[in-house]
Amino acid sequence: MTAAAAAIDTAPCGLLGFADDGRVLAANGALLQMLGRARDEVQGQPIRALLTPASHLFYQTYFFPTLRLQGSVDEAYLTLQGADGDEVPVLGSSQKTENKAR
Repeated sequence: MTAAAAAIDTAPCGLLGFADDGRVLAANGALLQMLGRARDEVQGQPIRALLTPASHLFYQTYFFPTLRLQGSVDEAYLTLQGADGDEVPVLGSSQKTENKAR
């Protein structure tokens, strides 16, 4: 793991990377701990697997379309689903980036 990757993985806030098709590409240690999930349970899964039904609807109708059209979303309230079924409220911001490593 590079120094930059290690710094992201140990950041005190939860970080999540996802593809245009909604697949989770990466999740850092803080987010995994909040959700009570292992990295291999999250990576490669559709983002809807981490969202409550209401947050998935919000993601589909506002969050993702805004991200695609404007390139960023600031301070959106979402609720994630923990491994134990508990709801984990988060305030999320996102910025679209191009993945050059395809």
